Amino acid sequence: MKGKEVVYVDIEDEITSIIDKVTSSKSKIVALVLPKRATVFQSIVNMKLLKRSADRNKKNVVLITSDESILPMAGAVKLHVAKTLQSTPDVPDAPIVDDKPIKITDKSGDEEKPDVNKSIGELAGMTAVSGAAEAAGSEEDPIEVGGDEPKESKLDKLKEKKYKLPGNKKIKIPNFEKFRLWLILGAVILILLIVGFIWANKVLPGATITIKTKTQSYNANLTLTLSSAAKTLDPTNDIVPAKIETMTKTSTSASVTTTGQKTIGTPATGTIVVTNECNNPSSYTIPAGDVFTDSSGTYSYASTSAETISGVKFLGSCKQNNWTTANVPVAATEDGSNYNIQPTSFSSTDSNLEGIYSMQSTSAMSGGTSSVVQVVAPQDLTNAQTQLTAPSSTTIQQQLEQSLKQQGLDPITTTFSAGTPTYTPSAEAGAQVSSVTISESIVFTMYGVQQSYLQTLVDSAINTQIDPTKQSILNNGLSTATYSAQSSTSTTNTLAMSDTATVGPNFNVNQLKSQVLGKKSGDIQSLIQSDPGVTSVSVHFSPFWVSSTPNNVNKVKITIEKANGSTL
Repeated sequence: MKGKEVVYVDIEDEITSIIDKVTSSKSKIVALVLPKRATVFQSIVNMKLLKRSADRNKKNVVLITSDESILPMAGAVKLHVAKTLQSTPDVPDAPIVDDKPIKITDKSGDEEKPDVNKSIGELAGMTAVSGAAEAAGSEEDPIEVGGDEPKESKLDKLKEKKYKLPGNKKIKIPNFEKFRLWLILGAVILILLIVGFIWANKVLPGATITIKTKTQSYNANLTLTLSSAAKTLDPTNDIVPAKIETMTKTSTSASVTTTGQKTIGTPATGTIVVTNECNNPSSYTIPAGDVFTDSSGTYSYASTSAETISGVKFLGSCKQNNWTTANVPVAATEDGSNYNIQPTSFSSTDSNLEGIYSMQSTSAMSGGTSSVVQVVAPQDLTNAQTQLTAPSSTTIQQQLEQSLKQQGLDPITTTFSAGTPTYTPSAEAGAQVSSVTISESIVFTMYGVQQSYLQTLVDSAINTQIDPTKQSILNNGLSTATYSAQSSTSTTNTLAMSDTATVGPNFNVNQLKSQVLGKKSGDIQSLIQSDPGVTSVSVHFSPFWVSSTPNNVNKVKITIEKANGSTL
């Protein structure tokens, strides 16, 4: 183990770190090389602490310094001092107070002193001082290293007094511990003041702005053309794509007994012989459908096929054996047995036969029959129609509305209409049936449109009446809009639309917060109250010493109260 260790003290070292270096040294003699202006050794308390720690740990400390201000304090605690590592150490004279040297006693006993005639180098093999007394119990100097704050001793009372040094020089030893305490307290107070200033001016300040508003109503009157053929909205001409929703309702009347009568049967048939009695040299074809009437003028028969009669050509006088004939089949123009008449002569409506030919049936007409049956009279159809039950238009309208809503469309109830009824009888007039019913079919229609189309047209009309940068449409009023029909075709419906929209102030809260930063109450009120729809503006700053809005948007709260009491 080495007998001596040299420790260099830095000017920033504290007394505690110096003591640690001394006590941790493995040598018995520790030479402390002090820097110039080693202020840590200007305190008598620090000197005593160093001395006592060295004594406890059986160390001999030698201060290597030429600083004259340190010598008196080293002498007061009996610490050895040498100017260089090669100089001989000695204990300087203690400071003199009232012409008497300060005497520090140590009751622990005698201590072994190094030979003052030897240099520090020669003392390397010096044995440790034995029997070093513990200074902690000294009545005069009750200071303990590492314990509570040391009690004030006689030396402490004298540390601010003037000491007499050799040569009648006087010095005043300052209380560095008290100075350090005041310095720390001042720093703490300064920090608290800075923190308090920041807290009071950055953290605590806030602004609450309450804006009370009112709403205004604006009317939009439009003439819309709902078109099922249009595909896109035409805002210039107010043509709106629409869908025509249809619903067909069919109802059938109760059965009505027929009241009409009709005679039915089979016509009488026979043959009429047409004779050319030499009056016509040319042949003639009697067409089908020529009507022949009996001699009484009561019964008429019509030819059922065309027959040709030859002309008569003769020389001299015409005799009966020269006549030509044609057998014309006929049928009665009406059914009935009364047309079964006996042979008789006939006349014809064919002018070509009158006066030239003779017409005569050679046998009776036969086969005619007749009976009366029940048929549909026109009045029966009218009576059946009155038995119809009209469908509920209210129910049908609701069904059409629901259907349009399910398709995402707004139903325009004004366009609800019923088409012309179509009637279909179970039997036509004159039909041989005992009863008849009639069916009624009606097609109901209603237009539906996308609400966004209507909203676009209404918003466009309202925005021409307001300032969109300061006002906004709060309610476009489509739910209460009214419509009146003007004209319609199979694919369009033109109607007038009347809408009332609700408009209020348009505030961008984040932008408004940025605008009011750093402003005073009056400036904020002037800025906001100029907007349409604003009734009042109240500004509250907190705490009480704040007079303007903080320059932090997070410290600004804006509340917008609507006319109905709700807030945005």
